[in-house]
Amino acid sequence: MWKFLPVLALAVSATAAENLSAPPPFDQPAVSPAAELLRLLNFERVYDGALRQQMQELAAQLPLAAQHADELQQFSEQYLNYATLKPQIEAAYTTTFSDEELTELVNFFATPTGRKWAEKYPELLRQVREIGAAQTRAHAAELQQILTGNLPAAAPEAVPALAAPEAAKDERMPDDEW
Repeated sequence: MWKFLPVLALAVSATAAENLSAPPPFDQPAVSPAAELLRLLNFERVYDGALRQQMQELAAQLPLAAQHADELQQFSEQYLNYATLKPQIEAAYTTTFSDEELTELVNFFATPTGRKWAEKYPELLRQVREIGAAQTRAHAAELQQILTGNLPAAAPEAVPALAAPEAAKDERMPDDEW
């Protein structure tokens, strides 16, 4: 009888290994391709980080928003966070892409290159925003002229001055928050 024990142990371990890769039981629904894509993109962290940055930028640009920064933060955490909006965000992906396309995206973002893209994209996007902001600052006088040229002569002070790059840089979220 003891000589069958190794065979039994091998059979049990093989069954356990099969169960590790088995589909979820019927009472647990499979994750949708959109949900899996958002998970691979680490969308929750990226979205919530971008939301925090937006609230900081809003507070930096508007004195009234700065006075109510805590309330705005609480509002955004309650109503605009990823957990609250996840069903609508997934729906946006499922109406934009077919299940087949979402599966292709999931397959790509599961590769080393796809994971790297998902990891680096927020930083690349930040760099692109900085490039655009620098270009805007380089041509701020022209932009100011365009904006004031369309206003009545008595109201050029109604056009806000463009923020200095130092002010914008101080309010940025650290890169590790992405």
